[in-house]
Amino acid sequence: MRNYLPAWRDALLLALCAPAAHAGRPMAADDAAILDPRQCQFETWAQHSRAQNEYWLVPACNIGAGWELAAGAARTRGLQGGGRSTLGLLQAKTLLRAPQDDGWGLGLVLAGQFRPDAGGHGDLSMNVPLSVELAGERVQMHANVGWLRQRGQADQPGPGLQRTWALGLELAAGGRGALTLEAYGRQREASYLQLGTRYSLVPGRADIDFSYGDRAGRRGAGRYLAVGLTLAASLGD
Repeated sequence: MRNYLPAWRDALLLALCAPAAHAGRPMAADDAAILDPRQCQFETWAQHSRAQNEYWLVPACNIGAGWELAAGAARTRGLQGGGRSTLGLLQAKTLLRAPQDDGWGLGLVLAGQFRPDAGGHGDLSMNVPLSVELAGERVQMHANVGWLRQRGQADQPGPGLQRTWALGLELAAGGRGALTLEAYGRQREASYLQLGTRYSLVPGRADIDFSYGDRAGRRGAGRYLAVGLTLAASLGD
């Protein structure tokens, strides 16, 4: 039987790169921005690859003090006899430098992803996103550098640290749409390329998105498709 563990790990990396607070689904690259105080959002998405299907639910809120907090869960189903599993996600995000008139900002994201059915073993990550406006809000670049610590992997004797990275462009398309193009990966692993699109069903309230990704240089080796929905509201609405 083919070993699908590497594909499972790559899917986890994508989820760690793109949970609740980022440049906007479907991007894997995070951005240097957080929700406004007393604002919340709810993201849900489904992702399909040759190895498995994933279904994610991730709410996030900024309750003050300059931090955005997220807690989510996922259900995965292996497509080659791999069974089912549940994943949990906790994330905190803040700004080291808020975007200003000069058009750039810097953030910090701390996240933990774990498996409740495996004694809480999982991955810890830290990510530093940089966002730069190249043509105002019409074209933005998001560059990430971070570190991933894997825990509890059967074929990994030590916890280890791996560098992670992502680089993406976000282009406004009309008044409600956006197109995204990005690459991301981690140390000693294959890199990925991803194309995405997002459309605002209700500006500031509801967005739908689609994405397609694959391993760089190996067409079809890690192909995946995803569709997502993001809802936003202010506390007290």
